[in-house]
Amino acid sequence: MKNLVSILLFTMIVNSLGAQSVRRDSLLSLIEAETIDTAKVNHLLALGSWYRNKTQQDSALVYAYQGLELSQAIGYKAGEMNGYLLLAGISYSLGDYASGIRYGYTVYYHAKSVHDTSLWLRAQPALTNSLRDQGDSREALKLMKDVLPIIISTDNCSECGVFYAAIGSNYFGLEQYDSALYFIEKGLSFPPDFSYGWRLMMAGKTMVKLKDEEMAFQYLRKSIHELSKKENNKDLTGACASLSMLFASIGQTDSAIYYGRKAITIGQYSYNKELAEAYLALSQAYEKTEQAEALKYYKLATEVRNNIYNQDKQKQITSFKFNEIIRQNEMKAAQLDADNSIKLNALLGSTFTFVVIAFLVFRNSRNKQRAKERIEEAFDQLKSTQAQLIQSEKMASLGELTAGIAHEIQNPLNFVNNFSEINDELTSELVDELNSGNTNEAKIIAQHIQDNSQKIMHHGKRAGSIVKGMLEHSRKSEGEKSPTDLNVLADEYLRLALHGMRAKDKSFDVKLVTEFDPQLPKINVVQADIARVVLNLINNAFYAVHEKAKQNIAGYEPMVKIKTSVIPTSDGGGACIAVE
Repeated sequence: MKNLVSILLFTMIVNSLGAQSVRRDSLLSLIEAETIDTAKVNHLLALGSWYRNKTQQDSALVYAYQGLELSQAIGYKAGEMNGYLLLAGISYSLGDYASGIRYGYTVYYHAKSVHDTSLWLRAQPALTNSLRDQGDSREALKLMKDVLPIIISTDNCSECGVFYAAIGSNYFGLEQYDSALYFIEKGLSFPPDFSYGWRLMMAGKTMVKLKDEEMAFQYLRKSIHELSKKENNKDLTGACASLSMLFASIGQTDSAIYYGRKAITIGQYSYNKELAEAYLALSQAYEKTEQAEALKYYKLATEVRNNIYNQDKQKQITSFKFNEIIRQNEMKAAQLDADNSIKLNALLGSTFTFVVIAFLVFRNSRNKQRAKERIEEAFDQLKSTQAQLIQSEKMASLGELTAGIAHEIQNPLNFVNNFSEINDELTSELVDELNSGNTNEAKIIAQHIQDNSQKIMHHGKRAGSIVKGMLEHSRKSEGEKSPTDLNVLADEYLRLALHGMRAKDKSFDVKLVTEFDPQLPKINVVQADIARVVLNLINNAFYAVHEKAKQNIAGYEPMVKIKTSVIPTSDGGGACIAVE
C-alpha cells in the first residue's frame, strides 16, 4: 500500500508542475525524510522533473540519474522506466539526440516486451522528437503512426493538438510542406496548452517555406507571445531565430539582427539545435552588410551543428538499435530453450509409454531444430545489415550534404565575388599611385591585392571541395544489386535535383507533384545506377520547364511530376518511374 501511495504521489507531483504548486524545498524534505526506497525514487524523479520544468537541465540530470540508479539497485522496474523517460526528455531539451533516442528506445522495447501501451505512449514524444531533430523524420513518422489510432480513440484527447502538430513537423523535416501544413493546422484546431506556442511556431516556419510571408509573420509573432507567457525558452529561441531569418529574407536587416541576438541571449546556455538556428539567422542578417560578422556567426552555427550531428553520434544510434535487435533475439532464444527444458522435464516425469515419450521427444527436437534454423537465419540477416551500415552512413551523409549544398557553395562564392570586386578597385588605385610616383603606397596596395587573391583562392578551393565531396559520396562502385524502395529513392533525388537547380539559379521556381504507388514492391537494382538515371531525368525536366518559363507564356506554370507504378511481369512484378 505504501508503494502505491508513493507512485500516486509521484504522478500528482509531476502533473502539478505546470501550475508551480510544488516547491523544490518540499521535495528535498520528502527525499531526506523518506525511508521507503521506492518512494524515494519517485521523489528524486519528481525533483528532476521540477528542475527540467525550470529549464535547469544540469540539476535535472543529477536527480534523474540518482533516481535511475536507485531504481536499478532495488529492482524497481517502474521507477527505472520513469528514470529513462525523464533522461530522454532532458537529453532532447539539451540537443543530445543520440542519448534521447537511446533512452527512448530502451523504454519502447521494454513496453513492447510487457505489452504496456500506456508506457509506450509516454515514451513516444521524447523519442520521436529526438529522431526528428536528429534528421530521421521518416522513422519518427513510422512510430507516431503506430500509436495514432490509440491516441485519437481516447475520450478526452488532451494530447491530440501537440501530436498532430508533431506529425506535421516530421513532414516539414521531409520537405513535404503541404502535408506539414495540413497536420499543423489540424493541431492548432485543438484548445491551447503548453505546446500551443510551439504549434504556432511550426505553422510560421511552414508558411515561410510555402512563401506566404504575411501569414508567416502573424504565426511567428503570435508564437513568440505565447512562448514568452509559458517561459518555454527552448522553442522561444527557435521562434526568434525563424523570425530573424524571415526579416533577413525581405531585407529588413535591423529587425533581423534584433531577433537573432534575442534568440542567442535566450538559448545560449542550453538549447543546442535552436542556438545553431540563431547563429545561422545572424549570419544571414549580416551577410549583405558585415561579411566578417556573417562569417563569425556562420562558423559558430557550423560548430554547434557539428557537435549535434557528428558521425560518432550517428554510429551510437545505429549501434544501439543493432545491438538491441540482437539482444531481443537472444532473449527469444533463451526463452525457447527454457520452454523446451520444461517440456522435456515434464515428459521425463510422466507415465506415458516409451513410444509416446520417444515421439514427443522427437517432435520437441524437431521444433528446437527449426527454432535454431530461424535464429541462424535472423543472425544472417543481422550480419547482412551490419555489412550495409557503411554504405548507409555514406548515403545519410550525402543527404546532409545535399540539404545544405546551396548555402554551403553560395557562401564561399560570395567571398570570391566580394574580394574580386575589391581587387578590381585596388588595381585602379595601384595604377593611380604608380602614375603619381607614390611607390610606398603602391606597395601597400599591392600587398592588399595579394592578400585578397589568397582569400579568393582559399574560398574557390573550398567550393570545389564541396562539389567533389558530394560527387564522391554519390558513387557506389561495387555494382551490387539490392532490394530498393523506388518511392523513397525517387523522392530523395527529386529534392537533391531541386537544391542543385536553386544553387545555380536562385530565380528557379517549380511546382512539384509526386504520385507514388504505395503498393510498389522493393525492386532488386543497382541503387547508384538507377539514382543517376532518375537524377538526370529530373534535371532535364527542370531545365525544360525553366526555359519555357523564361518565354513568359500567359497562364504557364512550371510543374514537374514524378510518378511510380507497378508493372506486371512474368517473374512477379516490375516498376515504372515516369517523369513529366
